[in-house]
Amino acid sequence: MNIVSQSHKLAQDIVKRQNEEALKSSFLKTQKDILASTHNVFRTAYYIAKNNRPYSDHPGLIELQMINGVNVGRVLHSNVTCTDIVHFISKEMREALLASIKVTRPKLTVLVDESTSLSKKSCLIVYLRTSVDSSEPVTFFLDLLELESTTADGIISQLLNCLQKYGLDDAFLKECLVGFCSDGASVMVGRKNGVYTKLRSKYPGLIGWHCLNHRLELSVSDAVKHCTETNHFTAFLDKLYCLYHQSPKNLRELDAAVSEVGVCLRKIGRVLGIRWVASSFRTVNAVWTMYAALYHHLTSASVDVNRSSNDRCMYEGLAAKLTSVAFVKNLGLMMDALEELKDLSEALQSRDIRLSQSVNLIKRQLDVFKTMSRNPDSGLFYKTACEAEQQGVFNGITLRNDPRQKIIDPTSFMQHYAKAWKQGWSQVKRNPSFKRSMFLIQRHGQALYH
Repeated sequence: MNIVSQSHKLAQDIVKRQNEEALKSSFLKTQKDILASTHNVFRTAYYIAKNNRPYSDHPGLIELQMINGVNVGRVLHSNVTCTDIVHFISKEMREALLASIKVTRPKLTVLVDESTSLSKKSCLIVYLRTSVDSSEPVTFFLDLLELESTTADGIISQLLNCLQKYGLDDAFLKECLVGFCSDGASVMVGRKNGVYTKLRSKYPGLIGWHCLNHRLELSVSDAVKHCTETNHFTAFLDKLYCLYHQSPKNLRELDAAVSEVGVCLRKIGRVLGIRWVASSFRTVNAVWTMYAALYHHLTSASVDVNRSSNDRCMYEGLAAKLTSVAFVKNLGLMMDALEELKDLSEALQSRDIRLSQSVNLIKRQLDVFKTMSRNPDSGLFYKTACEAEQQGVFNGITLRNDPRQKIIDPTSFMQHYAKAWKQGWSQVKRNPSFKRSMFLIQRHGQALYH
């Protein structure tokens, strides 16, 4: 009988495991677990960046996944690490995009805009619009440059250095660069020494384009200047903005009043200022929605004995202006006009907008304002305001006639908008860049030149 000792069995197991390369298998398994946990952490950081969440959400999301049994490892859990991961991912994605662009060599457009950093330094935001892997053209962020000089030569020098840094050299730009888009600042579109003029002397095939959204804001500004009745309306809304923006106490009291009325608290900003027209619509819409809550807060503050007599008089005057028929009608008129402009502005800001689509949208908007100037009661909000005038009540609040408050003439107001738009659109159509762009679209198709 052949008896195998325990020691002999152990020796056989050792030899067997040696043949199986257990150490190498264990190392590979450990590496696989580490890569899996890193993969989960990177996906979490990408989610935060994609959804515009603060980096401080990262530790909480990691903790939640650990509770749910997800393998997230033991490191890379801080908000600082999340920042580094997002920067790394964005760098890799940008390099992949640019590598594809350098290989396929599609036509591209450079979009730039000046801004100011928190340290009050001038910066240049650079975007590219092009086709990636023969797909539909997309717009993506390239870089943020801190300008050493805000002259045209200084901007051109740093812009070209930025493009060359990412592999888009002079030969590539001469072959593929077809468009340059910016705002209407003289340093950008000046006929003699503007950035576009000097770039075109270097790249003759370049088409310059004044951003349509900036043109929209200029048209709105021109219309407001010619319609002086809007000054009282904008001054009153600016007063409301200062009242709730500068005083946390007033904002808390308004929040309580909003809860009692049963609507949502909305932010009151400035109107018809330097921001996009969509921001003005949000402010006017906030006042329209919170009208009853604003009235209740202003009337409560006007009889609050804890406030000074001057403050109580101020709140009483604001409440009186709020309940005037003139203000309600002006509010409805501005709602109708700004809603139309907001929709157009957001459409023009779309990443996949085409030049031909923009032309159709602008023509449609001209027709809308012409129709509204002939029939101002066609607007939904202005019609509601006129009905409130007849009933003497708006959102449950009794209205009063105040001869000191000026009512904006709806026909004149809409005519000013239509005229400003028509003049702005005429300038666009007379622009050689527009004519050339439309010619290239008809000749080569939308895919390259929209």
